[in-house]
Amino acid sequence: MKAKNLNLLKRNRDILLHIWRWKLATPASLHNIFFKEYHFQNSFYFIGKLKKQGLIRAVHDISGQSIAWSLTRKGFNLIKPLLPSLKESGFKSDCPDHDLLLSSVQYEGFLYKKLSFLSVITEQELRRYKESTLPEWVPKLQFRRPDGYWRVYDKKRNLEDIFALEVELSRKTDDDYKSISNVYALTDSVRKVMWLVPTMRQAERLNDILNEKQKKSYNKHNIIMIEDYYKELWGANILMGPDKGKAMGRLLGFVPVETFLPAKYSPMLDGRKYPVKTEGYKIFGIG
Repeated sequence: MKAKNLNLLKRNRDILLHIWRWKLATPASLHNIFFKEYHFQNSFYFIGKLKKQGLIRAVHDISGQSIAWSLTRKGFNLIKPLLPSLKESGFKSDCPDHDLLLSSVQYEGFLYKKLSFLSVITEQELRRYKESTLPEWVPKLQFRRPDGYWRVYDKKRNLEDIFALEVELSRKTDDDYKSISNVYALTDSVRKVMWLVPTMRQAERLNDILNEKQKKSYNKHNIIMIEDYYKELWGANILMGPDKGKAMGRLLGFVPVETFLPAKYSPMLDGRKYPVKTEGYKIFGIG
């Protein structure tokens, strides 16, 4: 087989694996990650071929205008042999708005430069992989699965910081949050927890529950408004918590955070089918 065909097959495989890992991916994000050296027309053509082959399908937001690509059953079955043995088979997104935001929150910095010191485990991997196939650094939480983890590794000092991610689009009960706080209090390997919430009221309530001084998990929970994240991405400042006032990206080792433009310029959130057609951006779920 010619080298060109081998490279094409590898890229198609990597695209399908990427979509599985994040559950969803916008056309602009796939272009930025896999076809950045080409005009968008090229990625539009190649992604279109995957759709025609029945390997991916479009998921629309409520307006029907924004899209993201998801695997089909056929696409999942094609890449399943490439994945480790799964404890739970699956690939679909249960909440597209949540999962697109989640992919941006975890991955955004990688679009700007290589971050060799930063590792990511997604919610999909936590949900589907057997514990034995996850990296050794992944915390073993009892009765709780966060929306993902970052690992910041200092190679010179051989030190690591692990951050858990919790994205809340709806509110749980106070008792639920108290239970979650207790789980993190018992998990020393998680240094900090990054919470993204939609309202000031929820942020204040969360802060009251999670950061009570008498709790073991006190000084562990940072809270960011989702509205602020959409404005600044990894440059968004922490509203409440031990690192109040610091940019989220700085905690993850990304400097300078001033690199980030507003979310409407983020490929991870740009839900247009053909992003170069117009100047205005349609953000998936919020535009």
